[in-house]
Amino acid sequence: LLPRALARKLVGGLLAGGLKPLARLAEASGDGAVLRTRVRRTIDRQREVFVTLGMDLGHALSRGFVCREPHPHPRSPNAHTEYWPTTSPGGLIPHAWSGQRGSDLSTRDLARQHPLTLLVQASQRAAWLAALDAVNAQWGIRIACPCIDDSDAAQFRLAAPAFAQALEMAPDGALLVRGDGVVVWRSRHRCAAPAQALADVFATLFSHNNYQS
Repeated sequence: LLPRALARKLVGGLLAGGLKPLARLAEASGDGAVLRTRVRRTIDRQREVFVTLGMDLGHALSRGFVCREPHPHPRSPNAHTEYWPTTSPGGLIPHAWSGQRGSDLSTRDLARQHPLTLLVQASQRAAWLAALDAVNAQWGIRIACPCIDDSDAAQFRLAAPAFAQALEMAPDGALLVRGDGVVVWRSRHRCAAPAQALADVFATLFSHNNYQS
């Protein structure tokens, strides 16, 4: 309703008046130093309001379609703000890029391609494929098992040392992941009897006790 020039002058005056106290923060005086200290302390007290990476990515399921391990899920002392990537069952699979040239595929993208995915190095894949066939025969559940190594033929290119480091296990370990990226189960070292191991895993997953509080 006001003329444009008057409106600009009015808004400019209000902004200048509102910002004027902030100019004191830049003062080299003792008062300026005191104000800056107060602002820093105020921001630190409200850190958990603005920094929520730990809460967003570090949440871990305690029951349901996961085989939780007996030890506590690893968490940062500042679990609300800091995210500690871990393959402990119930948590989100850690992020790692495929090493294929020009690829933008990550471990989380790989998990999203199927309802369930077993991640093992290519050298271990044959033994696990037979175990996955047994799971499909018994439960009617198909589990993807992509070829993972550092060869050009790999579906996900990740050398054994990088695989072990990213997934917190030995190069001959195995990781079962849901399509939403949640780790279902892991074998951190070579499994002597993959078929029996998966049979035990699915018996636990479908156990009534696994879904109770």
